[in-house]
Amino acid sequence: MIVKVLGCPPVEKLGFPVHQLAGKTIMDARKNNPKGLKRKLPDDTSRKAFDLLSKMLIMKPEDRITVSEALEHPYLADLHAQMGVEPSCSEVFDSDFEERMKYTYSTQRLKELMHQEVQEFNFFLKNSNHQNSGTTTEMDITDASMNA
Repeated sequence: MIVKVLGCPPVEKLGFPVHQLAGKTIMDARKNNPKGLKRKLPDDTSRKAFDLLSKMLIMKPEDRITVSEALEHPYLADLHAQMGVEPSCSEVFDSDFEERMKYTYSTQRLKELMHQEVQEFNFFLKNSNHQNSGTTTEMDITDASMNA
């Protein structure tokens, strides 16, 4: 989809190994004229929004805007102003567990575990105090997970 809209970057701009099927799709896209991102967005899309989106859709990961840079982008300035004190994360998120899960559980078992988690969360939502206030707090979730 991105390639169809933005066109295909030069091969040297990809900068990462490309799966054979993905490579074929990318190379086939060279034959088509890209539609252009602006044509896919509403006419009243702000320049700042377009700029941020363009930077997020760069094909080569090393050239793409980082999450931290995206959060500091001028398009999100109004959001920052509304936040007051912004939350921060003290440690880098470790997604290695996803790789370990591939080798620990079958796909079917992962689906079952995910389904179970959703059912437990739905049960929590139906039976917690959040219905009174209309808001689920971090404390509600922590309490529910301790009682599960």
